[in-house]
Amino acid sequence: MAKGSKQAVAKGLEDTLKKAKETLSDLKFQVNKDTLQTAIDDAVLADVDHISLEDIKELTQSLKDTIREVKKSDSVYPRLMERIFLSKYDDGDREILFTRDDIIETANNLAVKRPKNLGDLIYSFRYRTLLPESVRNKAPNNEEWIILPDGPARYRFALTRLASIIPNKGILEIKVPDSTPGIISMHALGDEQAILTRLRYNRLIDIFTHVTCYSLQNHLRTTVSAFGKTQVETDEVYVGVDSQGAHYVFPIQVKRGKDILNVVQIWQDYFLCKDKFPKLICRPIAAQLMHNNVIALFEFIFDSNRKDFAIKKEKHYRLLPANEITDADLAQYRQYMSTV
Repeated sequence: MAKGSKQAVAKGLEDTLKKAKETLSDLKFQVNKDTLQTAIDDAVLADVDHISLEDIKELTQSLKDTIREVKKSDSVYPRLMERIFLSKYDDGDREILFTRDDIIETANNLAVKRPKNLGDLIYSFRYRTLLPESVRNKAPNNEEWIILPDGPARYRFALTRLASIIPNKGILEIKVPDSTPGIISMHALGDEQAILTRLRYNRLIDIFTHVTCYSLQNHLRTTVSAFGKTQVETDEVYVGVDSQGAHYVFPIQVKRGKDILNVVQIWQDYFLCKDKFPKLICRPIAAQLMHNNVIALFEFIFDSNRKDFAIKKEKHYRLLPANEITDADLAQYRQYMSTV
């Protein structure tokens, strides 16, 4: 039964791959072609004979979600964002304000159906796809446009050195014995909450930061004064203490599947902590679930001179049964520690 079930799920992935390739040939925007091609490549490279049934289901659903998003993005979204930006941009601008009313007005002017969820337009260009090429071309060398909040129903294009946060495929994978209770692994849902659970049970935030950490609150939602009292949400907040007695706050953002980490989240988390935990040292953290049970962790630092964020540290952790960590692995880590 299990074997037959896995074969049926694998067939579903195969059918979705076929649909994805057909969709790819119909797309107009290169950015959407690139996004879908990456998702196709990930699915093709997956070894379905050696990954779990749930991983195949997750991969299939992620590919379906990507097909839906790129088709939607390929039609209306880029035209709306391009018109809004170019109608307000002047040479030399480093910030451009716009509102939700601008989205509605632009849709009417273009005679296109406006998105049912206006916030999804913003979300898509933050976390799922690149801004239109005509917008990106207005950024100076080594900078990119991001969309920051600027108050209720208000947004701000801003230039930054760091926009999308993509795991470096050349980073050494560090194997960690998976301490997630079996019953949790059996029943965990394939969402951000499942990643947070893995981080918590395996104490990966402690390992990554070298600080003893404790989860304070999940899904902290509040307003941030730096963004005009915009409501923001962080996935989880940890507090911690180091060997010198210093106290820290670690806001955690996680992404999986087609969604991409974006520095906008780091800006929001940083100023959330400035408002709510002013006496603690803020160290923003982001996590991206990769394939094969690898979690990429990033720490960010605020460059006060450039008024911008940079990646301070990136590590990749693979969770697996303890008996799969070999003597050769341990020898490699000993050698690595002798060089740092």
